[in-house]
Amino acid sequence: MIRDLEIVPQVVVAFERSDEAILNGSENPEQLAKSVEEYRDFLAVAETEFNQYLIRINDEENSDLVFLNFCDAIENSV
Repeated sequence: MIRDLEIVPQVVVAFERSDEAILNGSENPEQLAKSVEEYRDFLAVAETEFNQYLIRINDEENSDLVFLNFCDAIENSV
């Protein structure tokens, strides 16, 4: 059994989208707002813990550009 195993990431990717873009058009904005707040809290912790591995990608671009940015980020970080 492995104990005290520490996992060190090579890359942490954060897809960013404005709160307004996420909440716009939602059928249940109150519940979604809670999830957005939880994600923002998680992201703050991830920034602190994994800042040197963190790559941010704007998720409000078209899907082809998001994919290309993701591929570039992974390729350039390895």
